[in-house]
Amino acid sequence: MANDRFNESRRWFRNAAAINERQGRSLRMARYGEAVASLNAIPKTVGNINRADAIFAELVQVSETDEITPRAMYHRGRIQQIHQRVPDLGKDSAVYRELIKS
Repeated sequence: MANDRFNESRRWFRNAAAINERQGRSLRMARYGEAVASLNAIPKTVGNINRADAIFAELVQVSETDEITPRAMYHRGRIQQIHQRVPDLGKDSAVYRELIKS
């Protein structure tokens, strides 16, 4: 992703998640990477944004005490703030308030 190769990165993270699942390891980092890559994939589509948001939501719902949960919460706020055609400043504020509480 560092070289703006988000479409390739998304495929790489999906493969990493599949490998981790087969080996019984955590999928969280691979799923997080897939969501970030989906959010930044070119061309930017509603489908990619919604997919990223769904993955971030899934990561937030699992109550793990790792660094992924607050990052996923942050990205959910950013989706509402800058990745929608019409920003939902109420939703992004609610997400950010929840992030601050956690």
